[in-house]
Amino acid sequence: IRGAYPVYVYTQTDALLFGNDFSLDYTFLRRMNIQFKYAIVRGRDQLNNDFLINIPPDRLKLNLNYNFDRTKKWGDLQVGLLSQYTFKQIRVNPEQDYMLPPDAYFLLGFHASATRNYKKMNLALNLRIDNLLDASYRDYLNRWRYFADDIGINIQFGLRLTF
Repeated sequence: IRGAYPVYVYTQTDALLFGNDFSLDYTFLRRMNIQFKYAIVRGRDQLNNDFLINIPPDRLKLNLNYNFDRTKKWGDLQVGLLSQYTFKQIRVNPEQDYMLPPDAYFLLGFHASATRNYKKMNLALNLRIDNLLDASYRDYLNRWRYFADDIGINIQFGLRLTF
């Protein structure tokens, strides 16, 4: 066994935590839908008048979806682009952690889904691709960030058959 093994020591403190989630969902052109989400969390150590470690950075999401008309065989046909911008966490004391927080990053994704009914069965198909541009990034809340970049392109395919 070799290498660095970080050790974490946690102590209790009087903390102040607060945040807000903002979302806006707007449908236009009958079939197109845009979703905007913004999330912030703040944490403060009241006893030491310092920032709390491991508080997520601000995150902004913007998704664009297109819903197709139902066909004879398929329903709930939808495709969309997923985008996420994660800001750099600047509310941290450098002496609290082994590394400075990673830089901000942008991720782009894609999703598609459809359903089909056949007799008394329902088939749902779903495809999702995250980090479509294969961006190299490190997430502040991922402890593996000390050693390696976060996951690259991730493709998920789902199939659900209800009978």
